[in-house]
Amino acid sequence: MNTTPELFTRDGHTVVRASDGTFLRVTASTTTASAAELYRQVGERLTARAAQHAAPIPGREGITIAGDPAGLAALAPALSGLDATPRSPTSPDRALIMQVVAGRTQHLELDHLAAAGTGVLRCYREGDLLLIDPLMLGPEDPTGSQVLRRRIAASPAAADLNAWLDTAGEHTPGLDDLDPVALDMAGARLRQIIAAWQHNTAELPRLRRTLWMLDCATLAASEHPVLAFPEPAARPQPRSLSRP
Repeated sequence: MNTTPELFTRDGHTVVRASDGTFLRVTASTTTASAAELYRQVGERLTARAAQHAAPIPGREGITIAGDPAGLAALAPALSGLDATPRSPTSPDRALIMQVVAGRTQHLELDHLAAAGTGVLRCYREGDLLLIDPLMLGPEDPTGSQVLRRRIAASPAAADLNAWLDTAGEHTPGLDDLDPVALDMAGARLRQIIAAWQHNTAELPRLRRTLWMLDCATLAASEHPVLAFPEPAARPQPRSLSRP
């Protein structure tokens, strides 16, 4: 992070441009210092300001990572600098879990956590397609199950996709053999979502309803809106009729 002071003069006043793009005017008492002392004082203030600016919202400093060990290892460079702790996905201790799904049965196992206040960010691969589900933070967000059903409904080969998703095969391709550029793109997208959550940025609502898909063969990325929907009520059991 560059915190070297950028000082210039405007209308007789010394002005500093901070690394976040903010302009700060140096006070009159500071202008009497020597150039070296001035740079030292301003540098200390900018360093403190940069640290405060980069700090996540309290309670959102760290995340849990779970899932396929090889996939997590492949994403390690993209997650560097994060307070990321490996944990069992069924016993999270952070407010957000980033899960790399290794098998189809794992895709839905965390759907219940949002109702308890734990967010879920899910990443998985289907052949040459790499997908990152919408960030699920609450019951108003689409679950993994709803994402799959939305995909099936929008597919021109819905019956085939549904049958393929229901096949007995457990293994899905991992992330460890991806092209490095595709892996970098996926890592950048994950960091974008995590940063939006940690700092509650204006794009967070959009990321909670957007499925991101990367075609690893062409490196073409696309976004697809996915909205949550009320789950249908269970069909009532037929009542047995008894003769009088």
